[in-house]
Amino acid sequence: MVEKMRVGLAGLVHDHVWVLAKQWQELDAEVVAAADPNQPLLERMQSEYGVARAYADYHEMLAEEDLQIVQVGLENSSHADVVEAAAAVGVDCLVEKPMAATYDQADRMVRAAEAAGIKLMVNWPLTWNPAYRRARELVAEGAIGRVIQVKHRGGHSGPLDRGTSEYFRDWLYDAERNGAGAYMDYSGYGVNVALDYLEGPRAVYAHAANLAQDHHTVDDNSILIVKFARAMAVVEGTWTERFELPWTTFITGAEGALMADYHTMELVRFDGDHESGEPVALVPPSAGERNGPEYFVARLQSSAPVDGPSTARRGRDVQEVLQAGLISMAEGREVTLPLGE
Repeated sequence: MVEKMRVGLAGLVHDHVWVLAKQWQELDAEVVAAADPNQPLLERMQSEYGVARAYADYHEMLAEEDLQIVQVGLENSSHADVVEAAAAVGVDCLVEKPMAATYDQADRMVRAAEAAGIKLMVNWPLTWNPAYRRARELVAEGAIGRVIQVKHRGGHSGPLDRGTSEYFRDWLYDAERNGAGAYMDYSGYGVNVALDYLEGPRAVYAHAANLAQDHHTVDDNSILIVKFARAMAVVEGTWTERFELPWTTFITGAEGALMADYHTMELVRFDGDHESGEPVALVPPSAGERNGPEYFVARLQSSAPVDGPSTARRGRDVQEVLQAGLISMAEGREVTLPLGE
């Protein structure tokens, strides 16, 4: 019998943690401890999920527990501190998206993980969606030719309207702890999608503003334009979306296009003066690819590397584009990439 991997939860203020805790329990993994300064969250994790031991501080948990995995569920600005502490004791980490609040923090995380030789994965929930995965396969097969433009819109009606916890909203509405507002919450998805198909971002221009919500001061809508050598990406993030459609993606190639959302996909082929469209059949991901915890455990058990959109280096690349966007907003100009050049 395979011994279950021992998981510790560093932070419970990211509402995704409750879904992730359930996903861990369905694997060859056991959540043995949780750390968070908020006692009501610890009590919920113990009563609803049977987690045996609770700590007010993740440093104490790392010192007391024999862990193989730490799941990071704190505010974005604290991710780097947790990963550095876990790396110091040789514990692999799964970080919920986005990687951090700033590019410098993301860079710290990559450096710490690589120096310690631990696995570090950034969990983008979109990665496990059948439409997202099929789009990557079709583009790799050459179905639409060379990609020249990627458009991605992601969002919802906002944390308060969506009924998120007060603990989650507390830092989502804090520009320093989150990194921004809707821009940081959702633009990372679109940048990650663009980097699936386009290499070497060269410049960024961005705008974000609070257009509709008076109960907080961060942005509730944003737009980000990323320039590549012979392509571009347009990424929108919103907390004012009234439709039950978490994301839409349009990938345009020289020979066709893909249009996808959370549930469906259509492939359009260009043939001279004619276009032909057809729905694309979507199938659920196979075992080991259905969610972040499952993927991470499978990679650890097989000693295979984390790859694709979940890697720490990809997460850092995404964060660099996002950081360039923040500079663009603050200074009202196009920002050249890489940063510092």
